[in-house]
Amino acid sequence: MIINDKVALCEQVDISTIDPGLLMSVRSSQGQDWTTLIPSIIAYRKQLLDLQNWRCAYCQIPIMSDENGIRELDHILPKNPSKTRTQNKRVSSAYKDRRHTNGYSAFTYEPLNLVITCKQCNTYKGLFDPLRNRHLPIQSYPISADAFDSIHPHFHRYSQHINIFQGWIYEGVTSQGKFLIGCCKLDEAEVLARRKLATAYTAQSINLIDCLWKFVGARHALTIPECAASISDTFKIPYNEAFHLVSVWFLEETMTEGFTRALDAAKPYINNQKRH
Repeated sequence: MIINDKVALCEQVDISTIDPGLLMSVRSSQGQDWTTLIPSIIAYRKQLLDLQNWRCAYCQIPIMSDENGIRELDHILPKNPSKTRTQNKRVSSAYKDRRHTNGYSAFTYEPLNLVITCKQCNTYKGLFDPLRNRHLPIQSYPISADAFDSIHPHFHRYSQHINIFQGWIYEGVTSQGKFLIGCCKLDEAEVLARRKLATAYTAQSINLIDCLWKFVGARHALTIPECAASISDTFKIPYNEAFHLVSVWFLEETMTEGFTRALDAAKPYINNQKRH
């Protein structure tokens, strides 16, 4: 795995260090409708954020805050059935049929079935069903990596399945890695197009501030990860700092106090960093 700054990624989620009482409390909510307002779910989510090094388990971008819209709790085995499922497609192991599922409501509050992701990955993954033997009924949650055709963050080590290159280009080196890249659309043409657009704006910019203004002007066509990767590569800013900087510029209205603070934070890079 090659990334231009040394960061702690979410290699694997190990919940063995979490208080067993908390895990039991999460599981005790089984049978209720899904809600993130239950105290045990809130506590477990905070534990997951730390265990995942505040990274999305699927694409590895930083999770900048514990807020709705910034981070999501994803059900690895989808909790709900898909409306488009058919008798044949819901048990098919073909990749094209993976979004047709009966859902696994019995694992709605299973800690092993929950993971923190960014909003984009959670949206793209949707009801994708990664279970390998979908035609077989299951009574208990699978605890083997071999039970899944996609990377399961609790059972697989990320870097053994996916390489990430500069510019946040993803390469699946195993079938499980390729499944995850596909289901989260990390290699989709629209994602690659956004990266190219962000790179083009950066290349056309006089300096960092000029680049940030270009990003803000085109934020309807860009996302924060692509912009952060582009300025990180060009201006040699650590990706975490670049992500935070772009996030503030995207989320704050122009000339608000937060926007002004972000502008001040960028000044050291404007003065000291030269484009390469």
